[in-house]
Amino acid sequence: MASRLRTFDWGDETGAIGPGVGDFKFARKIGLDANNPAEANRSMPVQDFIAQYRNAGILQKIPGEYLGQTVEQALMSGDSTVRKLLTDGRWGR
Repeated sequence: MASRLRTFDWGDETGAIGPGVGDFKFARKIGLDANNPAEANRSMPVQDFIAQYRNAGILQKIPGEYLGQTVEQALMSGDSTVRKLLTDGRWGR
């Protein structure tokens, strides 16, 4: 009888395993709650994210250069206004 070799995914450096490991690392890195829609949709363009998850009024407040970037790029830029508009619950739908 041939023996079967088991392969094991050791995950990241914390030992966490699974498809959402990178999501938690990103949320932790920028100080977001892992359940925030900005974290889960970080590859979405900012303009699309606003259309789907935020009040349309923030389009007047967010600097135009961020509209073509992904949510992750905008959050990593360090601009506190952009971060507040994309993550704060009072701007959500």
